[in-house]
Amino acid sequence: TGVSMFIDWAAQLNLLEHNPETHILKDFSLPVQKVLVQQVVTFLLGGNNAQKVLSSDAHIRWAMEVCGQGFALPIEEEESIGKVINLYRIWALEEKHRPPAMANNIQYFLQKILEQSSLMFEARSSAKDMSERHAMLCSKVLDIYSNIGRSLGSELSEETWEVFLKIL
Repeated sequence: TGVSMFIDWAAQLNLLEHNPETHILKDFSLPVQKVLVQQVVTFLLGGNNAQKVLSSDAHIRWAMEVCGQGFALPIEEEESIGKVINLYRIWALEEKHRPPAMANNIQYFLQKILEQSSLMFEARSSAKDMSERHAMLCSKVLDIYSNIGRSLGSELSEETWEVFLKIL
């Protein structure tokens, strides 16, 4: 797919780390990807579910593996994509709403949020109405980037800044 090519291209340029143990859902059928992303992100956004259920690094990584696939879905799935963007905005910028286990390795998780959300900028459908929707979703990701830079800039590690600057 186009997203897989983008990930491979970004890895070749050392823009993103290509870990063969991630991007697991890429070989699942699109209907399965849609359902998994939609169900998991909706659950995590409900109440304090993320804080209650994601009690370890491994749990958060699993949830991010599923939710991160949302950035690779077709733009027609904008509702699910929008929910993933909202979840990542909350986790990046609202410390009290993050799963507590995220604090143990916050720089790593911020890097993953930056890397995965950068997939939103992969070219998609050329249909005019889809392009406008895609641009709106990209704008939301850029807003998150801007807020991370302004709000968390002094707290970012050198490695996280490197990831941030590479994707920009």
